[in-house]
Amino acid sequence: MVSDTAESDIEDMIARGLKPTVRDIIRLNSVALRFERGVHAAEYFALPRVAYIGDLVLFQPTIAHELWLDKVRQVVETDDDSDFACRVYASSHQDATSLVDPYRPKDVKKAVEECLAKFGKCTFEQVRLALEYVESGDRGETGEHPALEPAKDDDTFTAADSISVGMVHDGVASRLGLSLRDIRSMTRCEMLAVVASAIVGEGREERVYRRRQTEYFRTLDEISARLETERDNG
Repeated sequence: MVSDTAESDIEDMIARGLKPTVRDIIRLNSVALRFERGVHAAEYFALPRVAYIGDLVLFQPTIAHELWLDKVRQVVETDDDSDFACRVYASSHQDATSLVDPYRPKDVKKAVEECLAKFGKCTFEQVRLALEYVESGDRGETGEHPALEPAKDDDTFTAADSISVGMVHDGVASRLGLSLRDIRSMTRCEMLAVVASAIVGEGREERVYRRRQTEYFRTLDEISARLETERDNG
């Protein structure tokens, strides 16, 4: 899907002698779609995703699954391969409460190895694509993020910076009447759907629109500034 806003701004940059990269164009388009499509975006209302590989199944991770992965990464040094393996293991369990204790590395290692053995007859590409689908679906904006606000001098990374923890905080802050257990059992899309409904019910759509619009122009300014520097330096 092409954003009219992003298309116009990209054409303007090119007319000014700037040379946005393919990556710049994809990112701007994705961030622009977030405010153009609003809080009623269709993906918020989709059922949890499921992928079948023969007789094996991967499930869309809930917030509890993501919190489990966050904890594993705190105590286990994971590279890309081991992190991928942990994500496969987590997604192979529909109920996150059946996952092993994330703070027992030996148990995690054993459970992950047993899980991977079940997928031994599958190709890596089959498993990778299935995992990508249940985690991200087929949304073009997945993985594209707006520019961040300038950091304050006292900003430090805390557990609250985890996306999963942030989702829990959003659910609580929205005063949805949900228990922590309810929130943990939801996927990100389900959580976003409930928050979106609360936003609509309270008449806050305009504020969300303005925030996302501000994020877009911040991203546009960041990319433009970099491209202007590149142009001026030859």
